[in-house]
Amino acid sequence: MTTLKLDEQTARRLYPTASAEFKELLEKNFGKPFFSMKISDMVNSFDDILRLSGKTMADLQKSGDEDDEVAYKQAKLIALVYNGGELLPGSDTNVYKYFPWHKVSGSGLSFDGYDDWYSYSAVGVRLCFKNSADAIDAGKKFIDIYTRLKIK
Repeated sequence: MTTLKLDEQTARRLYPTASAEFKELLEKNFGKPFFSMKISDMVNSFDDILRLSGKTMADLQKSGDEDDEVAYKQAKLIALVYNGGELLPGSDTNVYKYFPWHKVSGSGLSFDGYDDWYSYSAVGVRLCFKNSADAIDAGKKFIDIYTRLKIK
């Protein structure tokens, strides 16, 4: 007998397109309510992000990494988990992408510019979310990580 191991993120990603038999097997192993839960209900801490992704902090934090580099890796993993393991297509302008926005006062992070037909993006697609509700949820729950990434 062969044992198949699936992490929660993979099971959640496979479920919508699974055959009836495979859905039944997934529901038996993970519970039917698991597949109707929103990601925001499943994530309350970064430990939840690690559990859902199958990663550990050792996977993210390498010797010599600065704190902002670790925060970037954490923010990237947060977005990946919230997006069901999917990296949003960076070149597809028809796909909306959302990012947690934190207002910072003071002149240290100010930007001012004006030009006709000017386009600017300060956020990489790896940090973006499929919908605004998830971006808001992650921005609130992980403000400490985003602070380390953007400010410190």
